[in-house]
Amino acid sequence: GASRADVVVGVSAHAVTTNGATNPDFASLYQGFIGLAYQSPWRWGGRAQPWAQLRLGAATGGAIDDPFVPAIDLHLGLSSPERR
Repeated sequence: GASRADVVVGVSAHAVTTNGATNPDFASLYQGFIGLAYQSPWRWGGRAQPWAQLRLGAATGGAIDDPFVPAIDLHLGLSSPERR
């Protein structure tokens, strides 16, 4: 796998707990975003390729009081390499 950079656009949905772990109450959280993604050419353990995404957007839902809240997210992970 080679390195690559992409623009990402999307929507994510979450179920979040709003009042602690002893008596969880789940609420919704929705986020629209645009961002940049980068996948490294390096392979961890010879197999998994690290990637990073920086997303800018806005969130809404039952888990927050405001109609829309600005959001900045950093996501890091590992992916299996592409096979061609």
